[in-house]
Amino acid sequence: MPWPGRRGAVAETQQIGRRARTRPSVVRRWLPTAFFGLLIGVMVFLFATLRILTQAPDPAQSAPIQEVEAVAPVIDVAAPIAPDSAPAPGESVTSRDGIRFAVRQVDPSYTVISGDSLSAIAQRFGTTAEALQGINNLPDSFLKVGQRLVIP
Repeated sequence: MPWPGRRGAVAETQQIGRRARTRPSVVRRWLPTAFFGLLIGVMVFLFATLRILTQAPDPAQSAPIQEVEAVAPVIDVAAPIAPDSAPAPGESVTSRDGIRFAVRQVDPSYTVISGDSLSAIAQRFGTTAEALQGINNLPDSFLKVGQRLVIP
């Protein structure tokens, strides 16, 4: 018979035939709290990311947009051939089904765009700046945007 007021004796008598109950470890006690905190953190991160992605950019904070002028290439279209005209030198004329076609060699040309220099154009076409200057009758190496140059 256990002594009155002795707890251990009562606990021992109640645990006979049952498995002894142990306290959960520190990890098992804090694991649900850690998962809940992780879940809250992920949700805050996702909502902040969505807000940043859906927010319209502020024009005062964005970089200035540089405007660039686009110049379309100029295409030479030959004038229609008169029905009874003689072909010019270096021009070949063929007829088919009542339609006359004339083929003539066109000198290659280049239209100057912003940022071009005579030496860069010469290098692009495999010639020299002096040759370009001579064939186009240029007094100096200054070019104007839109100026048309004949390529030697």
